Amino acid sequence: MGRDGIKQIEILGANRFETFSKTREGSRAIIIRDGMILLSHETVSGWWLIPGGGMEAGETPEMCCVRETEEETGLLVRPMRQFLTLHEYYEEYRYTSYYFVCEAVGSGQMRLTDAEKRRGLEPQWLPLKEAVALFSRHQSYAAVSEEKRGSYLREYTALEEYLRSQASSSLEGGSSMNILVVGSGGREHALIKSLKKSPKVETIYALPGNGGIAQDAVCVEIGAKDIDAIVRFAVEKTVDFAVVAPDDPLALGAVDALEAAGIPSFGPTKAAARIESSKVFAKELMAKYGIPTAKCRVFSDPGAAKQYLRSAPLPAVVKADGLALGKGVIIAQTHAEAEQAVADMMENKVFGESGSRVVIEEFLEGPEVSVLAFTDGKTVKPMVSSMDHKRALDGDQGLNTGGMGAVAPNPYYTKEVADRCMDEIFLPTIRAMEKEGCPFKGCLYFGLMVTKDGPKVIEYNCRFGDPETQVVLPLLKSDLLTVMRAVRGGTLGDCPVEFSGGAACCVVMASKGYPQHYEKGFPITLTPDTDTVTTFIAGAKKGDSGELLTSGGRVLGVTATAGTLREAIGSAYEAVGKTHFENAFFRRDIGRRALRKEA
Repeated sequence: MGRDGIKQIEILGANRFETFSKTREGSRAIIIRDGMILLSHETVSGWWLIPGGGMEAGETPEMCCVRETEEETGLLVRPMRQFLTLHEYYEEYRYTSYYFVCEAVGSGQMRLTDAEKRRGLEPQWLPLKEAVALFSRHQSYAAVSEEKRGSYLREYTALEEYLRSQASSSLEGGSSMNILVVGSGGREHALIKSLKKSPKVETIYALPGNGGIAQDAVCVEIGAKDIDAIVRFAVEKTVDFAVVAPDDPLALGAVDALEAAGIPSFGPTKAAARIESSKVFAKELMAKYGIPTAKCRVFSDPGAAKQYLRSAPLPAVVKADGLALGKGVIIAQTHAEAEQAVADMMENKVFGESGSRVVIEEFLEGPEVSVLAFTDGKTVKPMVSSMDHKRALDGDQGLNTGGMGAVAPNPYYTKEVADRCMDEIFLPTIRAMEKEGCPFKGCLYFGLMVTKDGPKVIEYNCRFGDPETQVVLPLLKSDLLTVMRAVRGGTLGDCPVEFSGGAACCVVMASKGYPQHYEKGFPITLTPDTDTVTTFIAGAKKGDSGELLTSGGRVLGVTATAGTLREAIGSAYEAVGKTHFENAFFRRDIGRRALRKEA
């Protein structure tokens, strides 16, 4: 590729890749040695160094420029030209003629990669000084004189200062961003309401959303598992940032597909999402890296599983390997009940192929704690802890559900427990995922049991929990979009994540008969939102006259925040008393156990 024609080149700017199909008109290119091209375009502020297609035979390795003036090239040219190709000239300039390339991505970071990238390896995101330190250990750096090394380091410092000065403008984006949120429940409504608070947000699309979410976002009838349609829509609408919330699309590779199309996205890759989509993968990961969890056995043969259960201690915990809408865990009180769970999962296929393997594990005792954590694959920043209420009926009776309510913070999550979790569970998990070649970026949910032997992992989720999100995000003081972009960009360590010192309670109102059979289509009367009370819609649709009608098992969640947990619970139930639809039911003891612990 010569300087006379730029056919299709990826331009690195505003912390993302954008593809421009342009000719020389409107573009300016500088060819730098070893196949590097410094490219500017009339729509881009500044110059950006990108990997080019290599130099053609016979081209000079000297720097060429369409308009070579200091005024146009500015500060970025010389530092990039010098330290982004820190090795001696090669006799031939071909596609693999460079070892290391660093690309400016904002906030003082570089993307460091090498020729191995051409074989599909993921590049590493590093702060500038870490990048140069890593390069300094490479053999090609040994030939560089001490004088040049000092020059390179000075150039690093100059570029770092420049990038940081620009971070709040071009590299952090403006205030007119189109956001896409994949999903349709109360969790997604909470995410959307939180994202709306950001001054950077202009439009939020919800795919598919629901009748209540439509008050806060543009809902589009595209299913959360229709990955191809989601990507087409995101590209068509020039989406600036996508948030994939549910487990199914994450397990299907929605983030991978969006990123491949040039849409920056929040959430783990398909490979990393296995931490939830396969219980077997998660248990094997914990066993390999010594992360505390319940002892278990894995079975792919139903007969062998039943035989094992006949002498297993009770209660026995039977888990479907794959995703099962939060219902793939049975705590069996008798051997007959345990064997029936195996039969339902493995033989009757009540969860489809998700039950082709089962995990049978020991029953752990102690209070449960939910901790959602932001992570960029290296840094972990836990959110405020929470307590979920899974059973359908008061007193933790009845069938397991997706969650009938939650409170935050969880009084069982003391500082001592939190410190142990960070040292023994959170950081080891993130490091294990990186070592396994599937670094986790996004929100990692830790389902924990505080046992007499210390905290242990019950389960991982690869996304925000529901209804935990509905009590955690209302307490978040930091800008959610900024935090999510830092997660995606690998800069979470430099991003403040702050929560208020109060408490929150969410009470879920469900359709009578949930989680089994229930009727739909009843009009909903809502209590107006206030500064401290918010309703998140989970299962509702718009009627022909624009009225809100029930359309799901969990219809809505009413969340209240207050200075104390007792006040938050009281406010939530007061608002529930003013919210109506036919056949509504809800638990009346959300937060009661937490209050007893506080007392």
